[in-house]
Amino acid sequence: NQWWSSACPIAFGTMSEEASGEAAPLIEPTAETPLVEGEATETKEDGTAEAEDVEAPASKHEPSMVADFVLVLRADKKPRGKASKEFDFAWQWLESKLSAATRTLDVEVIDVEHESEGALKFVCVTAPAATIADYADYINYPVQFKPEELATFSAETCKLSLSDEMGVTDPWGCYDYIYAAYEEPNEEKAHLKDLWKTPDEDEGIHPQFPSRTRSQLALGIAKSSKKHGGALVKVDTLMANGTVLACFSPNEPFIHEKLEAAMTSTWTMPWNYPVDRVRAYYGEKIAFYFAFGNYYTTALIPLMVMGGLCLFSAASERGDIVSAMLNTYWNFIFSAAAVIWSNYFVSAWRDRQAIYAKKWGTLNTEEVQPDRPEYKGVDIPSYVDGSPMKYMSKRSLFYRRAFSTFITFLCICVVIGASATVFYTRWYFIAGPGVGWYDAEVEASGKYYLFTAKTAASIANAVLVVINSALYGLVVVWLNNTENWRTDAEYSNAYIAKHFVFMAFNSYVALVYIAFIEGADLVDDPCSLYGVTSCLDLVAEQLASLLVVPIFVGQLTDNFIPWISKKCAKAEEEDTRTQLEKEFDLEDYDTLLSLNEDYLTLVIQFGYVSMFAAAMPFSPYIAFINNFFEPKNDANKLCNGSRRVIAENAENIGVWASILKGIASVSIVCNLALIVFTGTMFDTWTVHHRFLTFFGGQYVMFALVNIIIPEGGKPDQAIIQQKRQDFMVPLVLQAVPVEDGHNYDPNGVQDDPEECCA
Repeated sequence: NQWWSSACPIAFGTMSEEASGEAAPLIEPTAETPLVEGEATETKEDGTAEAEDVEAPASKHEPSMVADFVLVLRADKKPRGKASKEFDFAWQWLESKLSAATRTLDVEVIDVEHESEGALKFVCVTAPAATIADYADYINYPVQFKPEELATFSAETCKLSLSDEMGVTDPWGCYDYIYAAYEEPNEEKAHLKDLWKTPDEDEGIHPQFPSRTRSQLALGIAKSSKKHGGALVKVDTLMANGTVLACFSPNEPFIHEKLEAAMTSTWTMPWNYPVDRVRAYYGEKIAFYFAFGNYYTTALIPLMVMGGLCLFSAASERGDIVSAMLNTYWNFIFSAAAVIWSNYFVSAWRDRQAIYAKKWGTLNTEEVQPDRPEYKGVDIPSYVDGSPMKYMSKRSLFYRRAFSTFITFLCICVVIGASATVFYTRWYFIAGPGVGWYDAEVEASGKYYLFTAKTAASIANAVLVVINSALYGLVVVWLNNTENWRTDAEYSNAYIAKHFVFMAFNSYVALVYIAFIEGADLVDDPCSLYGVTSCLDLVAEQLASLLVVPIFVGQLTDNFIPWISKKCAKAEEEDTRTQLEKEFDLEDYDTLLSLNEDYLTLVIQFGYVSMFAAAMPFSPYIAFINNFFEPKNDANKLCNGSRRVIAENAENIGVWASILKGIASVSIVCNLALIVFTGTMFDTWTVHHRFLTFFGGQYVMFALVNIIIPEGGKPDQAIIQQKRQDFMVPLVLQAVPVEDGHNYDPNGVQDDPEECCA
């Protein structure tokens, strides 16, 4: 508590409950926690405290409020436009705008002398409890009811008693996770005061709304127009043009430390990961990523079991166990299981994310998004409602997006060329002019195996994937900005589309070449040159490299380098920065870019496991080991390496669900092609019969998947609970009884059975 009160704005005890709109202080002043800066206490014999004047620290200006969010500006930054005539500095203009909002915002400006940035101003913004409640009521913010109190009120006042004897929505009760648009309790609706759910210990110190919600709403007030009681501060625009250096929500140490320990605990099982606690602190958008990653990791277990059984059964075959499985009917069995698994996983995840959305109150809550501040165009009156808007012609947008597509195409060509160079080099030293440099006897003996050209090519391709991914990651942001998308959703979807298409070529081109070009003898580079039974063996080796190399690179960048940096950093006792300064010095976690890159890594890996299951039966094991530790690495980056983001609501994982479905569908075609054309199981068949098997197998598998696997996304648990909410909420808000006939009484009056054919 002492650390929190000295590190973040509205320190406990410095503002009266009436002045701040907040609850009374949570701690009593002691000698270690003075009432105000420059004051210490001395304990008397009777146990009371007496203030004693002490010299205030001269180097730091400690804040005096618990901030909902913080804006950081350079102290000498000049304002733009009309504001430059009234204010000397941008922070003065910003403070004036925020303080002038109709809905009260408490603003405190802190002077900070930063080592690298120079003189800074930390503008700490807090909305009193009454302001937060008023704005939540104004925008119909969804808030959960207390289940027990709701059940009692529903039975006593609304005369409605619900039950679920068949357990359709188990483990949820009939009154769990019921949300309604927030309404302030008043004389007419005093009953709501006891019904609204209050924050638990994972959601902050405030008595009415969680800290993540307070940050959202306070920032919403700052951004909203004056006619809606806001300050009309375009924070996104100010960050885009460099006026504001950072916007973040201060951490709450007593929650943050416990959450960090739970999220980064090495042996936390994926099915027990604290997803709900992540949502309580960071919001739904980030929580959905951790929910998806851990659900995917858990779902790998059945595929691991199936792969282990097939490998064990293939051990009875002659020759190497892996080669025996890849080129026998066991591979066909495992591939069919992998195809069904991948399609079922996508369906099950759609159900799971709908359940999470209902549990978190975001089901069916898509929002109309405003224009991005970076959107360029001419100012015109809206052709819908006459309000000011920016417009760019369709032709200009087409040229911009065509240019971006062309650059992405060139990058893909570079990737294909780089991979082709690796394979040419491999051929050069094994079967080409450089064959004298290669000692075939060394490879045959098994010595120095890692130094053979074959294995070196596999590792080189995997390293190229990492390098190309990093380079295109720099280009794709610039390309996306060039395309001039209007909303964040459009911007995010375009970013995902380009990045995924590039990464699909980057990650899968080497596997496609070995399996379907080299394997079909379309080039003078047969697989037999490399001492393997079939090209599937080469595909397996390449796939192993593609799965393993990124693991080492990820551990290097996510753990080792930060560990070295921490060792080289100042000792804790030498660090004189305030907690807000420490948080400002962390990286910005961009939920548009950083989060989608994390999704991309998992989705590409899902493609390896599902589309190339026929090439590597133990790929689920490698994926599981990596994914077991990946959420801990991401949590460490989020908790210790990044500023706390302003929470964002989300209903699902967005367009990634559609991409997963596409990969699951392609896995049917890809695995059949690997078995029929690349492996040796059908070598004795004619080309005509192979193609019949290939196309016939596709029809059978697609029909089987569509028949036995539901589309997903509409689980009974979430849909029925939502219907309960839609029926119950109007009655509860108005405190009116339900109409007769809604409470089933088996002993009541029954209708006579209908008579037929009278």
